[in-house]
Amino acid sequence: MWEGVDYLFIDKVSMISCKFLCRISEALSMAKGNTAMFVSFNTIFAVNFAHLSPVRETHLYSHINTQYQQATTHHQQTVFGKLLWLTVDIVIILHRVERQVGAHNEDFLNLLMCL
Repeated sequence: MWEGVDYLFIDKVSMISCKFLCRISEALSMAKGNTAMFVSFNTIFAVNFAHLSPVRETHLYSHINTQYQQATTHHQQTVFGKLLWLTVDIVIILHRVERQVGAHNEDFLNLLMCL
């Protein structure tokens, strides 16, 4: 099913926890039959950290205590997910709003820009 897939687009990344990012990477490794993280994919993350955060899980932008006394599987996946997030090396910030264009949306667009 994943043969020939070169790009993976993950939207609403603010809602993804460190642990879940680790699980995504593990699933992709199994699907591609390769142990490398995000193997054979150009991964594009769409992120707005002002949106909802993961429920009862560690945020991707959180500080992770790596000196945790009990190295549970949950903690290991959290640390590994954070390390995966830190491997993102190209960041593109979009400044132009495309969805709310036109004179009838000008007040709404100004409000969005203030937020």
